[in-house]
Amino acid sequence: MKKVLKHSALLLTALALVACGNSKKASDNGTASNSNFEVSVKDGMYVLPKDEDSNSHYLALQVEIKNNRDKQFSFTSHDITLYNEKDEKVEPIQIYESDSKTKFMSYGDSLSKGKSVAGYVVYEVDKDAKYELHFAPSFYDDVKENSKDKNDVAIKVDPSQYEDNIDEAKEALKKYVDAVYLDGENTGGASNVSFTNDKSQIVALEDKKSDKKSDDKKSDDKKSDDKKSDDKKSDDKKSDDKKSDDKKSDDKKSDDKKSDDKKSSNDSDVITNDVKADREEFIKKFIESFGKGFYNYKPSDSELRTFAEAYIKANAKRAKVDYKVKTYLPDYAVVYVRPETIDLDNLNVYELSRKFYNENKGKYSSYSEAMKAGEKYILENAPSQFDSTPLDTSDNMQKEGYEIKMTKKDGKWTIDTSSKNYNLKDMARTFRGGIGY
Repeated sequence: MKKVLKHSALLLTALALVACGNSKKASDNGTASNSNFEVSVKDGMYVLPKDEDSNSHYLALQVEIKNNRDKQFSFTSHDITLYNEKDEKVEPIQIYESDSKTKFMSYGDSLSKGKSVAGYVVYEVDKDAKYELHFAPSFYDDVKENSKDKNDVAIKVDPSQYEDNIDEAKEALKKYVDAVYLDGENTGGASNVSFTNDKSQIVALEDKKSDKKSDDKKSDDKKSDDKKSDDKKSDDKKSDDKKSDDKKSDDKKSDDKKSDDKKSSNDSDVITNDVKADREEFIKKFIESFGKGFYNYKPSDSELRTFAEAYIKANAKRAKVDYKVKTYLPDYAVVYVRPETIDLDNLNVYELSRKFYNENKGKYSSYSEAMKAGEKYILENAPSQFDSTPLDTSDNMQKEGYEIKMTKKDGKWTIDTSSKNYNLKDMARTFRGGIGY
């Protein structure tokens, strides 16, 4: 009987010890303290550490620790642990990101008397579960030896109370891409670039600003050299039409400016980049690079700009762009951008050349003039293929897409457009149909 009582006593003792493992009552107001230190959870947010599974959830808790002792002590992030409802320990994830200025708890943190330190500690969590955050400094040897119950404080943590704004990085970058690469307006002045009408016929438009002589002389055939009054009426009508056209043009420019200002205002709500300047630089590079591909005909800047903006409009309608967050921290993000765009290398230049030959066979007296006219014809008529040219991805792009870096300050994102950001340069080239670096 004594043996039974003895074993029963041991069992009760063991159960008592197990129950005391994490029996300390956790604070539910975000702060816990004892005579040696005070711990507070100041804030929290969901993040995505680099190289972690995007299907999992990672909660970054901003923890502040204050030293109430009369001497210094040290601790690591592993002393700040999370326990789930099954009393299972969740180890923190170490964050090493040189591009982020966010303070994360790391090895070697120490606190002098009366001092405090704050930083983020990251854990993989279940959003629907409940947790307790425990702080028990492992280097706190003198306190552990003298009073073990003073070496642990606990705070209740409810992951559902914290915001998950990871996708905001995608949305901010999408606004930038749409504004700079996919929101073109025809502001070049030239209008000689062709388009496809409802009957899928090639329609060549007249360049109203060109000083070159027009091959179309239908208007000259209709004029009567003997009727000055008719000429005067015609001139008067042209003058009235010009005034009307100028007014419409001015009204359109005003409307376009208002539209651009509205877009710029909306973009500035979430991004700090000067999207107007970046878009102009994007088109400038398009014009410069595309113009170098002509050997006989020398297009004007207006012609090249009109081609570029016609391409941008077609791309805006057809391109497929996927966004996926790779890294997301309080002040820094990396987003994969995977665009499928109209590749200009896929234009059927042979078909355009054949049409030009059939329409102009025997018309030119020299090879150079024929080549010059042929290149001009291709420039004017190539946009008719924008709606049918297959979309393509760049061979220089990794499988997930281009890695675009972003930083966040005061609630706004800044896309890294520095000269060292080669991923952005390659992405811009893709949005130009494979033209320019």
